[in-house]
Amino acid sequence: MGYLRRWLDELSSPQLRTLRRIVYAASLSLLLTLLVVMVYNCLRFFFQSPTYFNSEIMLQRDAAFPSITFCPEPNGYNLEVLQVK
Repeated sequence: MGYLRRWLDELSSPQLRTLRRIVYAASLSLLLTLLVVMVYNCLRFFFQSPTYFNSEIMLQRDAAFPSITFCPEPNGYNLEVLQVK
């Protein structure tokens, strides 16, 4: 570690600025590359995963856990069908 410190002390101010820019650019490039690889892997996994849809109608009191419904359309529920008689 002492050798590195002596070498840095011998550098002039413009050389230090250049070295800092090189280290900054190399670090930024490495981190951006890692980010791109991680995003690519996530997207590849997302699009390769099998997707399926399962629809089952049952009474809430018979369900093992509360159901969750997603309905993106406004007025997507048919209230006549959902009302308990």
